[in-house]
Amino acid sequence: MATISKVELVGFKSFRKRTVVPFFDGVTAVIGENGSGKSNLFDAISFVMGRRSSQLRADRLEHLIFNGGDRYEPAESAEVNLHLENDGRFDRFLGDGKSAPEITIGRRITRRSSTYTFMGKVCPRSLIDSLLEEAKIDPDGQQLIAQGRITEIIRRSPLRRREIIDEVSGIAAYDEKRKKAIGELKDVKSKLNTHRVILAERRRRLLSLQKERDVALEYQSLTAEQERLRDSVLHKKRERIVEDLKKARAEREGMDGKIADLEKQVARLDQEIENKEWELEGVQEDLAGDVQVKLVKEAERIRAEILRKEGEVRFKRQQINDLQAMIDEITRMRAASQPTAPGRRGNPAVQALLERKRGGVYGTISSLASPKPGFEVAFETAAGGSLNDLVVDSRETAIDCINYLKEKRLGRARILPLRRLVTARKSLASAEALKLSGVVDYAINLVEFDQKYRRAFEYILSDTVVAENLEAVKGLDGVRVVTLDGDLLSKGGALSGGWRGERKGTAKAKEAGFDAARRRQQISKLKKEITRLEEEMEELKA
Repeated sequence: MATISKVELVGFKSFRKRTVVPFFDGVTAVIGENGSGKSNLFDAISFVMGRRSSQLRADRLEHLIFNGGDRYEPAESAEVNLHLENDGRFDRFLGDGKSAPEITIGRRITRRSSTYTFMGKVCPRSLIDSLLEEAKIDPDGQQLIAQGRITEIIRRSPLRRREIIDEVSGIAAYDEKRKKAIGELKDVKSKLNTHRVILAERRRRLLSLQKERDVALEYQSLTAEQERLRDSVLHKKRERIVEDLKKARAEREGMDGKIADLEKQVARLDQEIENKEWELEGVQEDLAGDVQVKLVKEAERIRAEILRKEGEVRFKRQQINDLQAMIDEITRMRAASQPTAPGRRGNPAVQALLERKRGGVYGTISSLASPKPGFEVAFETAAGGSLNDLVVDSRETAIDCINYLKEKRLGRARILPLRRLVTARKSLASAEALKLSGVVDYAINLVEFDQKYRRAFEYILSDTVVAENLEAVKGLDGVRVVTLDGDLLSKGGALSGGWRGERKGTAKAKEAGFDAARRRQQISKLKKEITRLEEEMEELKA
């Protein structure tokens, strides 16, 4: 530890004038009355080492400046310089290879600032800390023992005294440095592991980049080879074109004579054509009168035929309109007079909607369908409770009908809007069922209806199949089946059937002339006839 040779004070606490206190070899005792400044000398040494004002028996640093008292003017600043003997340990701080027997560190404060000095020059606080560390002086250690400190140390526990002894001997500093070194070593190990992971990742990335480089080089080589081959192909094409051009020029030279001969032939033929035209004009003048009469008569005949065909087309179209109106009326009448199965009552709500005659309301499922002969019972069973479902054009029409039923309190009805119905696809099981003996066909194929209602019938009948009897499908599962006499096998396996009364209504409707299917067939025939007539008219006009 370095030795203090002297202390210089000026303006510090009770030291108004510059005061130099030397320290001699051995023990230097400072003796004086109370208040003479012994403790202030101790505070001055601590002040140079950087202790705070609270550790120097003052509230603020400016309170360390001589205040003048009653007799003197207050000082503007306080300054303390500490002289340390230099045994060579401080030479590195002097710089330029300089050396001095002693060094000086100091601290000067004013009422607004605090500065440190080294060898009389202003320096940072960190330099003072380095100098003190080199001198093995700890400003907060046990080198400076304040008044009453010894008694305090004696009264402390043996463990605490051991800690103080370790601190004075430097063991505590060593332990602290050791802990710090261990912590730094852990940080280094952690960073080393991190860098190893980063290095491994970069190696993987390097391998990936190397592969990409190899691919890029290969691509570059292939591209160059492609360009070389393209140039070679172009060169070959150019040689072939040059060869063809030479042949064409040689052939052209041989064709000049042929062209001259052909031109002579063309001139001769032109002369002959001109002579023939003069002869033709003479003949046409002789025949002009008879030909014009025939042409006028033929034109009149064709015009009369076209007018007759147009009349037939108008008549056929009027027949189509009349038949369509009759079909609509038949549909409404059938819906209004459709008989129900035994034990089933008609739906007054549906009847009310049909009688309302709102646009977009087509009729019930039963009124829009015409089962093929022999399949009436099967169709009625397949449709079930949906026979009285009302088919309309859109969801808006359906909502309007429901609101009408609510407003008039007429009951409830099931309505099928064609544009918004979602139909299911036919199952594979039903397709396999058609291969069985005794299975006729899908129910939807055994009913005649206008194709614009097809979505409604697909929604109702779906993939239901028709069989001759239940024995034909007794080994079938997962398919909905109806029989010709009205028995039903559901997809889940439930069976329903038995005796049912004789159906009425369909035959009466046909006897009364209300056969909508026949009317539709007539419309189809009339449309074909109209198409034929229009084609004949186009031929006549041509």
